[in-house]
Amino acid sequence: MKIQGTDFEKIKTLAIAGRDYLASQGATREAYESRDVRIPRIGLAKDVLMRWRWDCMWTGTRLVKEFGLPCAYDDSHIDTVLRKVLG
Repeated sequence: MKIQGTDFEKIKTLAIAGRDYLASQGATREAYESRDVRIPRIGLAKDVLMRWRWDCMWTGTRLVKEFGLPCAYDDSHIDTVLRKVLG
């Protein structure tokens, strides 16, 4: 199932809000790639960029209260959107 329309925009909004907040706290993409020890449990992550993308989105869910995460999709569909939005 391809994520389109308002669900895509919701995930995009959440991811960008989360990315900006994490970056303001020093948790940038580069910090994740270098496995910065200040990031909790980063040593356990198999794919640090996937961890960064999902941390951005989940942080966004706490910052953007207007809507929650669409739940009709599986993880691979959501991660595809996150890769497209966050790189």
